[in-house]
Amino acid sequence: MGSRSWSTSANRCFTSRCTTGDLWIGDVGQGAREEIDRIAAGTSGQNFGWRALEGNIPTPGVNDPAPSNAVAPIVTYDHGVGQAITGGYVFRGAKLAELSGRYVFGDFVAGKIFTMGLDGSGFTDISSALSGFGPISPSSFGEDGNHNLYVVDYGGRVLKFQFAANGAAGFAALEAVPEPATWAMLVTGFAATGLALRRPRRRSVRASE
Repeated sequence: MGSRSWSTSANRCFTSRCTTGDLWIGDVGQGAREEIDRIAAGTSGQNFGWRALEGNIPTPGVNDPAPSNAVAPIVTYDHGVGQAITGGYVFRGAKLAELSGRYVFGDFVAGKIFTMGLDGSGFTDISSALSGFGPISPSSFGEDGNHNLYVVDYGGRVLKFQFAANGAAGFAALEAVPEPATWAMLVTGFAATGLALRRPRRRSVRASE
């Protein structure tokens, strides 16, 4: 596979709602292409062509012959679109039908979020979902037990995909996930301390002389 930086997300199969167990790879490019690869469940040993190939083109400045068994990426994009892909998730949530079964990922440098079909079709920029949050740098994605999808901003914010507030058709908007309030953390700490202090003390017993 090579030693380039890549981020993965398994289409997890720890519950009955999961389906395939495929591994999706967001592979950061060298200087010209970003790519998404997929390793199907139950397979291994795929050669994605690095370093002779960068995405779907010969790596600029490298004259190595392409491996005969190189596996083509599912999708690529050039650095006019983004420069550092961040791997995401296949959306399996019960809500947001417009995202259902689509791979959702981002680009750290461009500050964008994309989706596509599992065969690479329908590559779509949904960065409009970030409207109102200002610039972000998507550094990771995650999901909860209900398969709600989140994007992690390198600046410290966590944003959750949700229905657009106006109910309009199209891709979901995002909402910020609030951090635990400082006062709430203090109250919790004081309560825990109080309970500890209220524990009955063990009496010391002196041995008879």
